[in-house]
Amino acid sequence: MPFGLCNAPAVFQRFMNDVFRDLIDQFLVIYLDDILIFSKDEKEHRQHVKQVLHRLRANGLFAKASKCVFHVPEVEFLGHVVSGRELKMDPHKVDAVNSWQELKTKKDVQRFLGFANYYREFIPNFAKLTVPLTQLLRKKQPFVWGREAHDAFLQLKSSFQSDNILTHPDVDKPFVVEADASSYALGAVLSQKDSSGTLRPCGFYSRQLTPFEQNYTIWEKELLAIKVAFEVWRHWLEGARHQIVVRSDHKNLEHLQTAKKLNQRQIRWALFFSRFNFKVQFVEGKANLRADALSRKPEFKTNEQVVCQTILPTASLCVVDNELGLHDQILEAQRDDVWTQEQLMLLSAGNRTILPHLQDQDGVLVRRGQVYVPVGALRLEVIRAHHDEPMAGHFGRFKTVQLITRSYWWPKMRQDILRFCDSCAVCQQSKTPVGRPRGLLSSLPVPERPWQIISMDFISDLPKSGGYTCIWVVVDLFSKLAHFIPCSTIPAAPTLALLFTKHIYRLHGAPEVIISDRAPQFVSRFWKHFHECLGTKLNVSSAFHPQTDGQSERVNGLLEQYLRCFCLDQPTAWVKWLPVAEFAYNNAVHTSSQHTPFELTYGFHPRGGVAPSTNVVSSDPVYRSSEMAALHDVARRLLLEAKATQKTQADRHRQAGEELEEGDLVWLSSKHIKQAGGKFAPRYLGPFPIVKKISSVAFRLRLPSSLKVHPVFHRSLLKLDTSSRRGAIAEGITATSPPSGEEAFVRGDSVMIEPHGSVTDRRGRKTPRESDTLEERERKRLRDIFAAPSDEESFEGFTERMEEGLVSSEEDEMDWTRVREELGATGHDGIEDEWGPSGLDPWSSWRDGTGSTAGDAVGRSQRCSSSDEESDEETPGLRRTADSDEDL
Repeated sequence: MPFGLCNAPAVFQRFMNDVFRDLIDQFLVIYLDDILIFSKDEKEHRQHVKQVLHRLRANGLFAKASKCVFHVPEVEFLGHVVSGRELKMDPHKVDAVNSWQELKTKKDVQRFLGFANYYREFIPNFAKLTVPLTQLLRKKQPFVWGREAHDAFLQLKSSFQSDNILTHPDVDKPFVVEADASSYALGAVLSQKDSSGTLRPCGFYSRQLTPFEQNYTIWEKELLAIKVAFEVWRHWLEGARHQIVVRSDHKNLEHLQTAKKLNQRQIRWALFFSRFNFKVQFVEGKANLRADALSRKPEFKTNEQVVCQTILPTASLCVVDNELGLHDQILEAQRDDVWTQEQLMLLSAGNRTILPHLQDQDGVLVRRGQVYVPVGALRLEVIRAHHDEPMAGHFGRFKTVQLITRSYWWPKMRQDILRFCDSCAVCQQSKTPVGRPRGLLSSLPVPERPWQIISMDFISDLPKSGGYTCIWVVVDLFSKLAHFIPCSTIPAAPTLALLFTKHIYRLHGAPEVIISDRAPQFVSRFWKHFHECLGTKLNVSSAFHPQTDGQSERVNGLLEQYLRCFCLDQPTAWVKWLPVAEFAYNNAVHTSSQHTPFELTYGFHPRGGVAPSTNVVSSDPVYRSSEMAALHDVARRLLLEAKATQKTQADRHRQAGEELEEGDLVWLSSKHIKQAGGKFAPRYLGPFPIVKKISSVAFRLRLPSSLKVHPVFHRSLLKLDTSSRRGAIAEGITATSPPSGEEAFVRGDSVMIEPHGSVTDRRGRKTPRESDTLEERERKRLRDIFAAPSDEESFEGFTERMEEGLVSSEEDEMDWTRVREELGATGHDGIEDEWGPSGLDPWSSWRDGTGSTAGDAVGRSQRCSSSDEESDEETPGLRRTADSDEDL
């Protein structure tokens, strides 16, 4: 074999292996024409050299004396300096790196990295250093030699000058593998102990995790680091004489060999690990520095990191003085608050304060036993302490309001508490949703002709019958005609295309639209390309919302019901009933179209069945064509009416919810997403931004790569994120000032005191003066609610007409929530108002005609004292003054 041919090196290497086959790895290493002889002592070495030379002579091979070195403790071999104990880089080769010119093309980068990669086991963090250079080799990326690449080039060149020495692995000593993984990389070190007991490195390894590997769990990433280390040094570790010690800072790996539940990937890895004799030893992260450093390289990080959705978002806390408790801080703040000191001075002088019921208790401003919280960050801290803390419990608005109002007060505090609770991210993520689902019914369009739009789905996991275990259901959305096709298993996309051609295309042609769920067959590239050729549009359902293909789901239920009725005794005989089930379904009148699917498709009823057909089919093609057109018009009108009726009925049990637009942050329901934590897993994930509004009820979200789900979701699975408003809400809470001068707070609105003593609110309505009696206030309030004339009739006559049912609201006669709001109830999501927790309504007797009347209530109010304190005590359900709970 002459030199120069492409296969000459391989042939020559095979020849040398044949000549020295019995000596290789005993005391001989051969690479082409380079022969390395190693021995334990000089005497043995002379014997080995003589044996090799005799073998060369016997096979007609010659060694050039000027190129041979004999009896030396250290020798250069294949770019390395090999000694009895250590392995170093060849300094002559390394010197060539110092004179390496700056890289100007991709070819230059490839040459340099090819040379450097040969010595990568000597250079810790090699993968880290070469990341900027390897990024220049990407396809379709222009070559730009920037600052980052230049620094990496210089740093890699300097690393070749460091004295990095590796110890020869000794098979008679135990190996130690230090492995670690981070969220974006893994690293490992192979070591052995020397005579002094110090660990000496035999090799370094690190690499970046692939995008798929970044989705692994922490346990799998740490296990992957061990697996990769075993693969890299398999020639040393497989069949080792001593048990391998694997050091990891992940304690759960200690139970690797006794784990009972493994997924398919872990089972494959377990088969690989069965070839090695090792044990996992837990070490703290600070003691596993070398492997930990290799796996935590900033250069390995990608722009899109895996987001862990099971960790609750952090909260921004107010900075307060830890030396004082919250109550003491409030008392300290009152001493520095100007408005508080003004009120205390008025009370000490016996003058009237701006707000009633303010008292001075040993220098502390209180209102009905509630300590006043001055303007500032302490208000936010009070709400946070009574809502976010473990002793508070993250309860809802009503409980939080009741808890805070036991001890504290400030103007508009109820509004502040409600806004704070609504913007709590922990509550939004952790609490189970209640109430009607969001998103009104958005039905599919009604087709104009048969087999224009069809839907399809599978019924799987059936008892095996004649070799079949599932049914492919195809339904026409206009005529409701269905085909039930048995399948041995859920077919792959190519097989499904053949079935479609055989059972659907040859009978009805290609539809314009196909609606289906997100089964792998329906979203495969083959299936999409197949229907692109047919000119058919594929519409698939959004994630976790099978109601999109409600037609197929409904037909599936009817088919299962039919088979259940006739296969009770023989469940494995269902395939025999399938053709009859298809005929029975297509021959039955559909409730929406009021016609049978068979009639809408073919224009007549089929012969046979329970009753023979008696209809006469016209032989005139023109007449029959017009008759079919009229039949389709009637059916489409009935389908549109049924669609409207279904929407009306469905929307009664739904709510529109907040209007969502592109860019909004929303929470995603996790009820269909498997998570760690079981019942303690968060109920919502996110928040995630909306990148596209597909329809009024379908939205595309930007999800992290860790969530392997389709990013389009129905409105019922989304909830608008209000936690982003926490900053603005906090500013509003801390900035609400108390009334001063000519201001007061009545019903939550600022009012102005007019010169003559009456009060006008923002809407220009007169509000009761303090001199008004309770009876006068109730007269004005009732007239305002029921539009009673104030001058043409007396209050007594008006109440009599109310008892007789002559006064009512024409727009919303039973909307008593408005009455309750006007009379002091909040009526807001279950928060108990002034009617009390029992929901007792003093006006209920007016609407049901039983019990006491309005006149009785007025009579009772006339017997009450006109003072605010007495009226509040005797008629709590009717009080509504400037000092009522609307101040909150």
